[in-house]
Amino acid sequence: MLDRTKGDIKELALTKYELYFENAKEQLKKAEKNGDFYGKVKYVRSSCGTLYLGLLLIVEAIIEIKNNKNLPQKYDINVYRKELGKHNKKWLENLNKAYDLLHLKGYYTVKNNPFTPKDWSISLEYIDYFTKELQKL
Repeated sequence: MLDRTKGDIKELALTKYELYFENAKEQLKKAEKNGDFYGKVKYVRSSCGTLYLGLLLIVEAIIEIKNNKNLPQKYDINVYRKELGKHNKKWLENLNKAYDLLHLKGYYTVKNNPFTPKDWSISLEYIDYFTKELQKL
């Protein structure tokens, strides 16, 4: 059983997410757009990693509200997948897409597969989706 209200969980997650988002934007500015992609891999990785962790804060809040308890193990994508899949297949699908884009492409494979401004925009759409889903709860 949670010792916080749904409102408290939502507010805390969204407030923390905003901090992560601002930090991610600042890192991305340092990545320097080079035509259709960002040039400095170090900053792209930092930005995508930060934004991904911000997304997990929102997803974690959704799961905590739906399950009425805290997650047993945080930051393990399989835990998030399992828990979201119990409640809503569209949530799971969007988490997987965001994971592929931010974590795999933006953080791990950015050297071989450049992260683009379009990738950033799509990432923000996934986060916006989860933010709206959290606010509906």
